Amino acid sequence: MPPRCTSAYRCASPACEPCAWRYSLNMSRRILAHHPRRLHVVTFAAGLQDPTDFHRWRAAIRNLVDHRRRACCWWKSVGLWTWLSADGAVRGLTILGSISEAEFGTAFSRRWPTTLRLTEITTARAEIYRAVRPDVIAPGGPGRYQSIKAAVEPQGSDALASPPRPPRTCAAWAEPMAVLF
Repeated sequence: MPPRCTSAYRCASPACEPCAWRYSLNMSRRILAHHPRRLHVVTFAAGLQDPTDFHRWRAAIRNLVDHRRRACCWWKSVGLWTWLSADGAVRGLTILGSISEAEFGTAFSRRWPTTLRLTEITTARAEIYRAVRPDVIAPGGPGRYQSIKAAVEPQGSDALASPPRPPRTCAAWAEPMAVLF
């Protein structure tokens, strides 16, 4: 039996409560780095049975969001982070950015019953933990959460942009050089 999970020994297993709480902190920091204007808790009643079904569902979600982004520039600010639950539903957080709840619901509810609930930025970690708790999350394959997580990052986020540089000024002694022909 491995030792109890502590800061000195981290098992990094989705079945470990301290590691799930730590994972929710890391994910909430990653999501909040995108400066979410409107953060929602999302649940898809997808009825998935195993991680192989989830793999196809994840590709379908990515394709649907990419298709919407090509059709409308407002969808570029949409971000989606979800995890497969043991009951076949998919739960997580979404940043709606510039689209409305009705637009999001219409796009996804055609294929999967979707529910949205507005949440505060301060509760992002707790909401992620509710989705990845060991008694809620589906048993994953190798690689911790990778086989049971779907993430669609917002495009053009200013989170990764470098800070603006001050304008360059020419010193008084730096005059243009004369050119001889």
